[in-house]
Amino acid sequence: MSAPRDDETDGEEPVRRYELLMKLATGGMATVYLGYQRGGMGFRQIVAIKRPHAHLVDDPAFRRAFLREANLASKIRHANVVDVRDVDASEESIDLVMEYVQGASLATLMEVCDRSQTRIAVDVALRIALDACAGLHAAHELMDDRGAPMGLVHRDVAPQNILIGEDGVARVTDFGIAKCVLTGDPSTWQGTLKGRLAYMAPEYVAGQPIDRRADVFALGVVLWEMLSGKRLFRGSTDGHTMANVLQAGVPGLDGMDEACGRALHAVLVRTLEKSPERRFRSMVELSDSLEALARDRQIMLSHARVSATLREHCGAELQARQAELRDRLDTRPSAAPDAAQRATVPQGHVRVMDGTPTAPASFRGDDLPPPSLTEPLVLVRRRRSAVLLWIVLGILAAVLSVAAALALRR
Repeated sequence: MSAPRDDETDGEEPVRRYELLMKLATGGMATVYLGYQRGGMGFRQIVAIKRPHAHLVDDPAFRRAFLREANLASKIRHANVVDVRDVDASEESIDLVMEYVQGASLATLMEVCDRSQTRIAVDVALRIALDACAGLHAAHELMDDRGAPMGLVHRDVAPQNILIGEDGVARVTDFGIAKCVLTGDPSTWQGTLKGRLAYMAPEYVAGQPIDRRADVFALGVVLWEMLSGKRLFRGSTDGHTMANVLQAGVPGLDGMDEACGRALHAVLVRTLEKSPERRFRSMVELSDSLEALARDRQIMLSHARVSATLREHCGAELQARQAELRDRLDTRPSAAPDAAQRATVPQGHVRVMDGTPTAPASFRGDDLPPPSLTEPLVLVRRRRSAVLLWIVLGILAAVLSVAAALALRR
């Protein structure tokens, strides 16, 4: 008999706590679905579920990398980072359960604007970039359990990995190829470039050591493309793209106020310096420069403007998705698994590669037992009995008082 897999329970198939509803997006290594978490008393919470492609699940190296992503992302707590809430493992797959952001990726917004031959407004682009700066800075400042800096680098900052919610807030997601520079965190597929070539920093393309300034460069590319409506370094081939990253300059920004364009170009030139030594050293330095520019040019930075832009260009798609979600939810039972099923797998825990159960990524009370209905009913009955007793005593006291008064008059 073969030994059980690391993420299996003792000979029993784990019970799925999450149900898939519809596909959201497909990438090279995983598919993201829209689903829901089942709970007691008809509770259902909509979540995004990232599931690796079936042919990758049996690869131990990939499983370790996927669980590393879950571990890293679950440690980052910030409003501009998509929250990782749980890992749900079974024999055939590993699901990364994340906060569902009702909205669209920046890549989708840029594609829609490109098709309609419109540009993202300067204030909207700056607001999105500042949100991404804040989320990435939180990742860069991540500490391990002993309080030591990890030197986390995202390595795949691109429009596809920036989600814009209907609330107008931009959030960074997908830490699947993030690297911990200071802790010596091993990476899967060593010796290969990971990420999108058109957004890679020159030192990364050249095979040199990288730090958070590589993410600064990538976000600079994203901001330039938002403002210009064009692609900065992408060429007809991968070789052409790499040559552009290593050698091409930063074109000016056409089609906007000349003074504002010059100021933005100056910030972008420093952000996109080929040498990391001449680049902004952190996301804080970049965001400070963008905020100072906005103040000088009297540009109002509002999440409401981002929200309005998203609804204008992607509103029909978002409404269609919500309608489909409602239709699919109507056909699914909302009841949680029975008590026997819940006992099979402790709620909010999963076995990782070493077979050790771990706590949920986000401590949301998922591992607490379901509320009991017996105790509240007993308390209610006791309260009712006490109230009736006091009413009877009050009536007796009133009768005795009246009798005493009549006796005194006689």
